[in-house]
Amino acid sequence: MYITLAKKYAGEYQISNYNSYITLINADIHLKKEEYKIAKEYYKEGLKIFNDQKYKKRIAQLLFRIAECDFYLKSYDTAETVFLKQINDGVWSEFQLLTNEASVSYTHLTL
Repeated sequence: MYITLAKKYAGEYQISNYNSYITLINADIHLKKEEYKIAKEYYKEGLKIFNDQKYKKRIAQLLFRIAECDFYLKSYDTAETVFLKQINDGVWSEFQLLTNEASVSYTHLTL
């Protein structure tokens, strides 16, 4: 119901980036519900939006989340490829928040 109302009012009030916000909220909800395949699709949809906007930090965050979904879906090679590419590209050193997310996720995964 919230999403239906949000769409209605976003359209009426011409709220920019509405689609990206709703897409990422849906992705996060499914990630928390451990519905990784669905979450990954929403993250990929968000990635398209932010690629079009050339929003480098958001792109890096979404690639991280997609790789996280791949990890939980046991697509280890795919996840590892994305993580290593981000490390090699220096993305995480550019955005400290991503480094913190990676540390927290790694700690969570190793417990």
